[in-house]
Amino acid sequence: METVFPTCYDGTRWEAIFVKFEIKKLKAEEDERQEIYRLRYLVYTCELHQHGESEREVLTDELDAYNEYIGAYTSEDILAGFISITPPGRRYSLDKYRDRTTKKWMYQNAYELRILTVREEYRREGIALRLMEEAAKYVEKCGGRYIISIGREELMPYYEQLGYVDLQEVYRSGKLKFHLMFNEPERLRARAACLYERKCLHRNTNEEITARKGGESRKGDTA
Repeated sequence: METVFPTCYDGTRWEAIFVKFEIKKLKAEEDERQEIYRLRYLVYTCELHQHGESEREVLTDELDAYNEYIGAYTSEDILAGFISITPPGRRYSLDKYRDRTTKKWMYQNAYELRILTVREEYRREGIALRLMEEAAKYVEKCGGRYIISIGREELMPYYEQLGYVDLQEVYRSGKLKFHLMFNEPERLRARAACLYERKCLHRNTNEEITARKGGESRKGDTA
């Protein structure tokens, strides 16, 4: 398991700014997978209402049999988020929405990144960026040419910052709309790393301003 720190801070400063977490490639062990399926249910059924409720309170599909998962865990070993990777030559989740008779070029050695998920209380900590960066590294290591995904409509400006190209196909699932999009692994890795570092620097600046104001206030109280 690799402990990941941003390049702009040492470990001590990082722990004070963001929730410390570890990125790891998850094995197909039942306990880890069940934790993922429960978090998927919590977000996509209870929060976003994309899927119907079930008594088991888990959300899974047939792609899980051959998908790879990358997860982010807090120092208390809580699953904070994950992303799923579908390899080439297998069924993709987007096959539910379209056939492969058009845009054939995008299926050439393409990996699908799907169900990027972060637990609500750990959002805005940069975890999604780190998960996408690590997923892009994985695709690069495997020699992948393209990354294909479907992104929620309201998040498309965010994905475009990461270098995704909107392919102008829109699908509906439950109450949500998704756009077909593609990227290249090198571009996604670089953009995600840059945005993450920028987020760190912005957070650090705000912390320093707050600390400085607090110091000035205390001086005023003792003057």
